Amino acid sequence: RWFAIPTTALLSLVALVAVVVYGLSEAQLRKTYQIDVAPPAIPSDAASIARGRHLVTAVSMCAACHSASLQAPNLAGSLFLDIPPARLGAPNLTSGAGGVGGRYTAADWARTIRHGVRPDGTPLLFMPTANFYHLSDADLGSIIAYVESMPPVDNRPPASQVYPLGRALMVA
Repeated sequence: RWFAIPTTALLSLVALVAVVVYGLSEAQLRKTYQIDVAPPAIPSDAASIARGRHLVTAVSMCAACHSASLQAPNLAGSLFLDIPPARLGAPNLTSGAGGVGGRYTAADWARTIRHGVRPDGTPLLFMPTANFYHLSDADLGSIIAYVESMPPVDNRPPASQVYPLGRALMVA
């Protein structure tokens, strides 16, 4: 009996903490943001698209997460991290099946790249927006032009998921 009461109390406390952490982290993941952005001009000339390719593959390194191979970046998405805090799948950016490229507007791209927010206002699980927020409108337009010039690839990368350790880190 002297062992049962403290054990029950401890297990109850752990369960309560788990429920609170889950609830708070779920609220963060489901929060919506209203971000109005001015869509950048999207160039169509070959030099701008080449500049966008350079920015995507060598400077901003979008291809590191959104392609399975840096040698052949196709921006078709990939699973790029699966460790105890989270499983992170980068979306397919092309217009192929499973991709977002066919339905994103210039404003959607700007909101996603600069602010890490989807068109529906929900936050992306992981998007290094600090690296992209200060891009000039011309560079952002070149990136979008390059991404939109990519051939469609049918790929549905695995969905991202935050594990209990990741949820605890989010709340902390």
